[in-house]
Amino acid sequence: MAKNPHDPEYSKRRLKAILKNKKRESKENKKTNVSKGDYDMTQLTKISYQKEPFEYELKIGWDDEAFVDGSIAFTVCASKRNIETQKTMDNIEAIVSIEKDENNQPILTISDNSELNVTYPLKDLFEESQIIDLIPAAFFGGEPFTGCLIRSGLSTSIAQIIESKNETSGIPWYIERCKAIGSTFISALPDMSGKMARKALRCMIRMGF
Repeated sequence: MAKNPHDPEYSKRRLKAILKNKKRESKENKKTNVSKGDYDMTQLTKISYQKEPFEYELKIGWDDEAFVDGSIAFTVCASKRNIETQKTMDNIEAIVSIEKDENNQPILTISDNSELNVTYPLKDLFEESQIIDLIPAAFFGGEPFTGCLIRSGLSTSIAQIIESKNETSGIPWYIERCKAIGSTFISALPDMSGKMARKALRCMIRMGF
């Protein structure tokens, strides 16, 4: 029998296998988990750039424990640190999550465990700019290149969430749909990494790197 990627049980098994492989890769590469607030994130992808004397990073971390509560959560983090001292000079992190509202409808939220808390009904989200344009400009402040990187990571990952939502439209909400969205999201990591790298390159050109 052919495997159906939109079948809930198949999506659940595939997501579990993908995350298991990611954890093994992280262990083999001696990478640590990305922790923020109440979230314990498994690092999915990382893009690094060096411009002496600094190194810039853009990372996505995935909360594989969120499925216990039937939700999705991941972090997008951009940072700048001194190569010689390893001191972090700038760090911007956003938590993107899908949760239920009071009417049991899926809501996409972008927060930072501080003042940022932007929400949008997922069913009404058709392009990433609808929610990203609601983020206050101050959130992207500080180091211009770091701000450009975090915007690139957010736009790419949220665009993929929207695409994954559309691809799984035949699965009813809530828990099984989240699992299917998570599976297609992680499966798209190679393509997402490429898109983030290209957007980061455009940032470098604009900043005169």
